[in-house]
Amino acid sequence: MAWISSLGCTHELNRSTGHNNDTSTTEDDSNNNNKNNDNDNDNEGGNKEVANNVFIDQIAALCQSIGPKYNILVNSPVIAQAILESASGTSELAVNAKNYFGLKFKKTSQGVKRCPTALDNPYIKVGSEQDASTGQYVSSSMEWFQFKSMEDCVTGYYDFINISTYSNLKGVTSPETYCTLIKQDGYATSIDYTQKLMNVINSYNLTKYDTYNGGSSNMGEIKLKLALGAGHYKYTEGKRCNASLDPNETREWYLNDRICDKVEAGLDAYEGVLICRLDDTTGDTLVDLPGRKAAAEKFGADIYISVHHNAGVGCTASGGTQVYCYWTDKNRAEAKKIYDAVVTQTGLVGNRSEKVANGNHLYECYAPTMDSYIIENGFMDSTTDVPIILTDAHAEKTAKGIVNFLVERFQLVKKSSNPNPNPNPNPNPNPNPEPSMVFVSVEEIKTEQLVAVTLDTLSAVANSYGVTADFIIQSNPGLYKLTDTVYLVNKDTVIYVGNH
Repeated sequence: MAWISSLGCTHELNRSTGHNNDTSTTEDDSNNNNKNNDNDNDNEGGNKEVANNVFIDQIAALCQSIGPKYNILVNSPVIAQAILESASGTSELAVNAKNYFGLKFKKTSQGVKRCPTALDNPYIKVGSEQDASTGQYVSSSMEWFQFKSMEDCVTGYYDFINISTYSNLKGVTSPETYCTLIKQDGYATSIDYTQKLMNVINSYNLTKYDTYNGGSSNMGEIKLKLALGAGHYKYTEGKRCNASLDPNETREWYLNDRICDKVEAGLDAYEGVLICRLDDTTGDTLVDLPGRKAAAEKFGADIYISVHHNAGVGCTASGGTQVYCYWTDKNRAEAKKIYDAVVTQTGLVGNRSEKVANGNHLYECYAPTMDSYIIENGFMDSTTDVPIILTDAHAEKTAKGIVNFLVERFQLVKKSSNPNPNPNPNPNPNPNPEPSMVFVSVEEIKTEQLVAVTLDTLSAVANSYGVTADFIIQSNPGLYKLTDTVYLVNKDTVIYVGNH
């Protein structure tokens, strides 16, 4: 455990880059923090560059993971916003509130936070807005979102822009187009915000993190592009369980969203899957059907699945599962496979005469560029179905059925649980080892995912255990060489230091 304290200095690296001045932006204000105006008094040199690279890699990994779920297909502008708005994670707002995008504390018309992953109370600090007519900045006290983690903040960013104002960003694959549109949409008041973002993108070569390029991706071969939507939204009139069967009158969107969330979680275990959520995942904003279909088409989806729950049996024991499709032989055959996969898990067969139903009259069922299906997962006014569909177990089983269908249909392969196996971490094992091997953990170093380790630190640790730095480097493939004197390692990695 001695190594934990000796590595503590690496945490300071994340506070060594960029301006101390924090006039973070969004929708109301902008600052000119970028690579070209670093504090002239900063003399940490290489450490600062390492910290900045670590920050970029952390943000980029989260954007690549989260963005496609919102149909945001280009990452470099979002990474550039984080660099610009937070001075690469060193601004007051970034350090104290883990707000890396200058997200103002805003609520929907229903009084719900625009960023569900944010803490309930705002962070208060002075910010600035630029007057478009005079070019002057005006400062005032403002309320900002604050988050528990970088991941929550990145998710919060995508939730923040997941409203109609920013809908033109969905499906965009050009960094310059994204930067232009987000400025036009009112994200920031800075007059030259678009150019600032492009400068950052070019300075740091951020386009290397863009995962979408005509269908290719740095995540490997894309096996499945799924357009997934929870039907309706929280406030759709009448779409709820019958009060006589469910005193809470649970809204259909909650039931639909719960299944979609579990489908996403299930598919996360498989290689080459991109998911575009077509609905507002907070449920606060209604995304209309033309908007959903347009987003799916821009995404280039292979298959469109809309999750619903039915009604119309008048509080009788009737009910069950149904799948709707555009009425062709091919679609009917696929819809039957979906039905079988779901019902095999849930057992919710019911008494529907048509398990697979003609959806030619339903807007979502006709999508000439992709397969499209609506799954009705039980009736909200059925005495038989309601007690079942309200349970989390039913949602879990339904999602498992959908995932099983997709795995079979697109021949998905599970991710490796250990992509870099190292069955013999010690290349020169002692033929007569002591009873135990010594491992040390860097779990307590809180720099989100990666920490920087200097060669001097490795040498000091090696000396304390009677080995060489080269031995530690050779024995730990999880140590990634950044420069001749600096290595990166995941914060959860356990480092092997020999037999003792």
